[in-house]
Amino acid sequence: MLNFISLNNNNKNNNNNENNKINYHIVSYNLLSQNFIKSLKKIIPQQYLNLKKRKTLLKEELQKLLSVKPIDFFCFQESDLSFRKCIHYFLNENKDEDSDESYFKSVHAIRNTKKFKSNEELKKYDFDGCSIYYNTKKFQLQKEVIVRFDDLIKWYPNEKHRLLTHNVGLITAFKTIKTENENENENGNGNEDKNEGLIVVNVHLYWLPTGNDIKIRQLDLLLQYISKIKHIYKNYVVILAGDFNSLPDSLVSTFVRSGNIDEYHLQRYNLLNNIDILENDLNQLSINEVNNDDDNDDDETVINSSLFSHD
Repeated sequence: MLNFISLNNNNKNNNNNENNKINYHIVSYNLLSQNFIKSLKKIIPQQYLNLKKRKTLLKEELQKLLSVKPIDFFCFQESDLSFRKCIHYFLNENKDEDSDESYFKSVHAIRNTKKFKSNEELKKYDFDGCSIYYNTKKFQLQKEVIVRFDDLIKWYPNEKHRLLTHNVGLITAFKTIKTENENENENGNGNEDKNEGLIVVNVHLYWLPTGNDIKIRQLDLLLQYISKIKHIYKNYVVILAGDFNSLPDSLVSTFVRSGNIDEYHLQRYNLLNNIDILENDLNQLSINEVNNDDDNDDDETVINSSLFSHD
């Protein structure tokens, strides 16, 4: 049986708090790219490794999730082209974008290892990455920024051989679309909701169990970006989802929860530690500002950009 876990159980007995709070339903999965399936052939029955079978099981899982709660966001890691196409179909099957039903569009950050001249060229290759599917009836995409962790070599040039893992993170900003009733209630109460939208982050950190220093540095860079985006959207709530390849009691998990790290590991990993590293690159973030007024019929956005370039 599927169940959703509340991330905030405080003030359960406070009726006013219960009436005023906003609920968001988020789903996060590592899909396991078909590119990596060969490594599991000895431990998982062949029938479950078949792509057609995996798509069928994925469709059943998505249908179950949507039957339990009205999902706002799906965050997927290791979503390759074959999965991205079928997920879009599964979520919007027999739906009309102009109807009142939930309709999902998507944003993708592809973990490519080659340089491409255009997004159209990139779409031909089946590299995996991070994907965010969002309910267009409730949220309007405003900004999308990719974080390529290979860019860490800008600050750690002597560790290039270890830091080029090709992992990515995806940061998106969404404005909440309010219904007529919600707008009327706010105007009547004279109390406009300060929570105007959400910053939704999806990330996939390095997999190697012994690579904690790499994961910590990747997370450090991600938090730097989130901080910068948060300055642009000050009233937005931040939701961080992803595959951190870490145990709940690990240093990585502690860093996620607190945003801080002890002095010993700070020195050991030579972290950036809130240095204003992106000050000169803030203006470049506007390149991924979303234009919602154009006549674009494409329901997915593939981001293949980086603030820094390297060989």
